[in-house]
Amino acid sequence: MTHEFFHVGYGQITNDFQEDPLEDETKNSYLSQLQNEGIATYVGYKIQDVFPGSDPDHVMMDKSDVVKEKIAAVNEIFSQPDSVDLAERKQMSWDVGVMARAYYVTGAHMARTIDQKLGRAALIDTLDIGPLNFVDVYNKLVPKEEQIVRFPGPSPDSLLLRPKASVLSNGDSAVEKLQ
Repeated sequence: MTHEFFHVGYGQITNDFQEDPLEDETKNSYLSQLQNEGIATYVGYKIQDVFPGSDPDHVMMDKSDVVKEKIAAVNEIFSQPDSVDLAERKQMSWDVGVMARAYYVTGAHMARTIDQKLGRAALIDTLDIGPLNFVDVYNKLVPKEEQIVRFPGPSPDSLLLRPKASVLSNGDSAVEKLQ
């Protein structure tokens, strides 16, 4: 139940991320699924003393060999070239990331690593900043073989960021014009 409650909250904050979205909506989706499913799984994992159960994701999280397999699976999803058919990439994300639980176990492992090494406030900060930051913070804490493939950030010349840059560079007058 706590896992699903977390999703409700996550859905409320996605428009308020401090980081700018990637231009590729599919890659944004991968990142959001990793953070959203991962932290939701970690929340349930952390409260097992209150709500005991035998969630298979929690069992997998405690097996380092399985965690390594799931990290490799996420990296395989994230490494798919853009030349691969979009429908095929989305299907792989569903089959491996969701159905085979790679997003859940890897993301929960990432959340646990951040929480244990930097503290709860740092984990919460990744929710304020966004899913690319979640990957960046985690990657700084682990050896190269445990890192997650990082997508390049959005170009400052992207269609998504040009209006924002214009407003920011023109100060209040640009905001007044938009109002």
